[in-house]
Parts: sequence; structure tokens; C-alpha cells
Amino acid sequence: MPSMTISAKQIVSIAAEVFGSSTEVESCSEILPSSECGIPKVCGCNANQSFRVRLRGEPQEYVFRFPRGHRDDLYEKERTNYRLVAANTDIPVPRVHRIDRSKRLVPVGYMVMDFMAGDEATFLSHPQNPRTDQQEKDEIQEKTGYCYAQVHNISREASSPRSAIDRLLYNLQQLENVVKDGPFRVSLTKIDQCRAVVEGDGDLLFEPESLCVGDSEFHFEKIDGEWNVAFVCDMEWVGFDDPCQDLFMLACAPRRLWGFDRPFALDEQELATRACMRGYEQLREIDYARLARMALYKQLGAMCSCLDQVYRPEKRAFMKSREQTYVNLVAAVAGLGLD
Repeated sequence: MPSMTISAKQIVSIAAEVFGSSTEVESCSEILPSSECGIPKVCGCNANQSFRVRLRGEPQEYVFRFPRGHRDDLYEKERTNYRLVAANTDIPVPRVHRIDRSKRLVPVGYMVMDFMAGDEATFLSHPQNPRTDQQEKDEIQEKTGYCYAQVHNISREASSPRSAIDRLLYNLQQLENVVKDGPFRVSLTKIDQCRAVVEGDGDLLFEPESLCVGDSEFHFEKIDGEWNVAFVCDMEWVGFDDPCQDLFMLACAPRRLWGFDRPFALDEQELATRACMRGYEQLREIDYARLARMALYKQLGAMCSCLDQVYRPEKRAFMKSREQTYVNLVAAVAGLGLD
């Protein structure tokens, strides 16, 4: 076994603890970020150290996962989300065999769950991926959209219908604090106009709220010439919210919303033709006009949220380099009140 932060001996001890004292570990390898043809294939691995473990005499492989300590782990929440998806959709999820926080065998908590085969949807459907042709990419994207809709159909009464408004008002306060503290060209008057728009926009109130996909990943496998979802994973940091939180990330894919240097403009007609949206609308309707507004709000929130440590020189330099983006974005959101 390779050299690990978590030792081979500790992996063996955990396997015996979870699956029985007679269990033998046949192989163990750390799951590391990787790419293929210049396209990210396995991402993440920052918050957790994970190992693919094979036990002697068993066809099923397992994932042993350990938090790196960069942030709180939410393993119990992840297990709950898997159970919700399993109970309400036909999307496969990994079975969680053990969550242990005793620190008796290792100095951190850990989770053991099934390893499931398949490649991530964004990797398979990437425009530059030679492993799939355009028809296959469209098939994967359409089925991914349908998976999103299934997850969004898991809903509950909103715990705080104003949460989106409150988040944006907080973000605008972050921006105002920075503008007041330095020679930035963002207009304080425009920031006030943004506040008025946010407070008065009924589209920001939503009821009920849906389970969101967030940073979760859908993986696909090709069987008998057809691509089908193999499983969803990494549901540790997702919860219930406005489903538009997911849809505008699909809308700007493959780029990230905060990567745009100008206000995000959603082409409603073009977006409706995308395979992922067609798949979604097989199950749920999309209000594209509302989605366009929500995407602009989300971009504003994302850009402002990075200012929470503006006292750091590199953060201040970032804002200065993107100053015109902030100017244009605030003007665009303020302009929503003129519609």
C-alpha cells in the first residue's frame, strides 16, 4: 500500500471494525484529483482524504473517507441527503456503512460507504472530451437535467422565505463597507438603489424550497450502448433552497458564474434549447424570466461575498482589478427596478 497520512494499518483496523474481525484488506489506493485529455476528471479531494478499498473475497469495493480539518465535515447530513434521494427518486446513491467520531482508531472521524463506478457528467459531456460524441454529450446532459428536476421535487415548506433577500442585503453591506473605506468608483447611490430593488422584488420570495444539487456530482456509466446515471455523490454541503440556485449554475456552464467580467445576460431562447434544460422540463417547468433575474442577483452576491476579508492586500487588489465589473453589476441590478 502507498504511503498515506492515514496509514495502511489504520485502514485495516477500520475494515475489521466495520465489516468484522476476519476481514482482510486486499488493496487500498488514495483517490486523487486527476484529468484526462486536459479535462478535470476527478475533482475535489480538498476537504477529505479518501481511499478506494477492496476486501478479499468481496466484489463490492468501498470508500473510506477522512476529513482533512479544513472545514467541519457534515457526514450525517450527507447520509440524510442520500436517504432523501433514495426514497424519492430513481437516482442511485452510495450506501453509508459507518460514520464514526470516536477517534479510537484514527485521530479524526471517518465515513465508510460503497464505491460506485462511473464518470462525472461534466467530464463526459465536456465539449473537448473525445470519449463522447455530440449525441452522447446531449444524452448525458439531458439526463443530468432530469436528475436535477427529480432532486428539486424533494421539497418542504420554506424555513425562511426571505433568506435570499437577507443574503443579498448582507452582500450589499459588504460592498458598501469596502467602497466607503477606499477609493473605489462604485456608486453608493447605486448600492442604495440595489437595496430598494432587492427589498421590492417578490421573485426573491420562494415557497416551498427544494433540495438542491449544489456541488454534488452525477456520475454516468455506459451499459449496452446507453448512458445512464450511475450515482450521485458529495451531497455533504447541500440543503434546501430556491431551485434557481442550481439552475443558474447550469445556465452559465461550463464557466462559473463568478468568472464573468460583465453582468451575466441570460439568453432565454438559447437556454431553452439546451439538452440539460430539456431534460429538466420533462419533469418541472422553468420560469426563464425569473431565472435571468436570479442569475444576476446570484452574480452580485458571489462577487460581494469575496470581500469579507478585504483588509487583506490580495483581496483589495482583487477588487481593484475587477472594479469595472462591480460598477457594471451594481448598475445592472439597480436597473432591474426600471423594468
